[in-house]
Amino acid sequence: PLGLSQWRWAGSCRSGCTGLRARVGHGGLLRTLAAVLTGGPLSWLVKQMLKYSESLDVLFSALADPARRHIVDQLSTGPASVSDLAKPLDMTLPAVVQHLKILESSGLVRSEKRGRVRTCELDVQRLEEVEVWIRNRRTFWQNALTRLGDVLMEEEVDNEQ
Repeated sequence: PLGLSQWRWAGSCRSGCTGLRARVGHGGLLRTLAAVLTGGPLSWLVKQMLKYSESLDVLFSALADPARRHIVDQLSTGPASVSDLAKPLDMTLPAVVQHLKILESSGLVRSEKRGRVRTCELDVQRLEEVEVWIRNRRTFWQNALTRLGDVLMEEEVDNEQ
C-alpha cells in the first residue's frame, strides 16, 4: 500500500483529468488505485474469479433469460409440473420444455416423470453457489471502498494541516 506522501490533489492537467492522482503519473494511476483498493496486485481477484468461472458461467447463463428466472421463481415455492410452469408464460409448451432443459443442464432444476406428468423442482444448493459468489464480491468491494475512503480521509486531514 502507498504512503500518504505518494498522493496529492491535482488540478487539471494537459490530458483534462482532475482530482486525486498519484505521483507516478497517469500510467500508474490505475495500478496505484488497484494497490490501494486490493492491498496488493489484482491477481488475487482474478484468481478468485477464475476459480468459480466455469460453474458460475453455466449458472448465470441459465439465469440470464427472464423466462427461466420466472420458472426459478415459481419453483422456489415448491415442485411443479411442466404444464403448471407453462401456464403464466406467454410461450408454447415446447419452448418451456427447452428452457427447462437449460435449467436442468445447469443443475438448477431437477425433474422426474411420474406417469404422464413431469414434475420439476429447484436445486437450492446451486443457487447457494451464486449467492456465495455474490456475497464474496460484495464483501471484497465493501472492504476495498472502505480502505479507499480511509486513504482519502487521511489525505484530507493531511491537507488541512
